[in-house]
Amino acid sequence: MMKITRLTCFCAAAIALAAVSGCSSNRRVPAEPCRSYSMVAGAIGVNNATLANAGVRMGSVVGGKKTDPRQNSNIGNVGLRGALEQSLARFGMLSPTGTYELNATLVEEDVRLGRDGTVSVTETAFYQLRDVRSGRDVFQGVFSGGATVSAMDALPGAMLRVAKERAMKMNIENFLLALDRAFPQEKNPAQP
Repeated sequence: MMKITRLTCFCAAAIALAAVSGCSSNRRVPAEPCRSYSMVAGAIGVNNATLANAGVRMGSVVGGKKTDPRQNSNIGNVGLRGALEQSLARFGMLSPTGTYELNATLVEEDVRLGRDGTVSVTETAFYQLRDVRSGRDVFQGVFSGGATVSAMDALPGAMLRVAKERAMKMNIENFLLALDRAFPQEKNPAQP
């Protein structure tokens, strides 16, 4: 029991020293923008030949916020576009001359700080898939994705960024799964 008490006191002193030394200078660690590769959809079982054969090109991506180095990390339009392009490419759907055009609007971001030191983020986005030839929407919807990050998952300075990246990844995965279900299910030969 004595070792735990000494270890606890040592940890508390180290944290207090780090906090005091950080407060004594005017320098602050700059916030990093959310990284697109951290938001790419994982292996979620999307395998749609209809969309792969027709191809999906990227249209507009709006609603994101640029990260100000003195503020919190944000999901920007460029990062979201990159994550969507990489996710579509992963499932064999991305094509610069595709029949369908994907437009995305980041609608809402909900950030909650837990009493237990966790950060929970929910990212909500509106997606619209438009047939380029006819100009009509073939699929649209609002999708959300959430994530909770604790100090075990990331350093305190990076917790918000990691939570936002994971929430956006879940959002993109939810969108792609719904898109996959909305189109006729033919097996995509480009996917295993």
